[in-house]
Amino acid sequence: MVDATPSATGNTVVKWDHIIDGFSDIEAAGAVPSVIWASPDMGKALRKERENSTTGGYLAGQVTDPVTKAGLGLPIYVSANLPAKTVIVADPTRIHIGVRSDVRVAVSEDFGFDKDLTAFRATYRVAGLAVDAAVAVQVIKASAT
Repeated sequence: MVDATPSATGNTVVKWDHIIDGFSDIEAAGAVPSVIWASPDMGKALRKERENSTTGGYLAGQVTDPVTKAGLGLPIYVSANLPAKTVIVADPTRIHIGVRSDVRVAVSEDFGFDKDLTAFRATYRVAGLAVDAAVAVQVIKASAT
């Protein structure tokens, strides 16, 4: 994965310009960007970014558009699992997860017995995460100060 830090001090928010740079870098590598993941603070900032600073239209679309769902034609998924001030632009077809064990299915008739319910649980182990083209995943981090 490629870390693309906007610039040092003073760039405390990921801007659409940074997203467009990441998008372009992914395309240049022959991959197809198709998702934006953002930490909650950056998801909020991206959705509120406007033309001419605080005036003008929203860059992600008009308030009547599904602003919270897309930008540059890509879905924006907000995840509290990302570190603060982080946005990832990626081609998820280049991300691979290895499964270490077969899926195990467990059945319990004890749970909800009085209501005639049966519970099922599926578990498996993941071996790890690999990216076949590092540039296909752009991790953009805003400066802390």
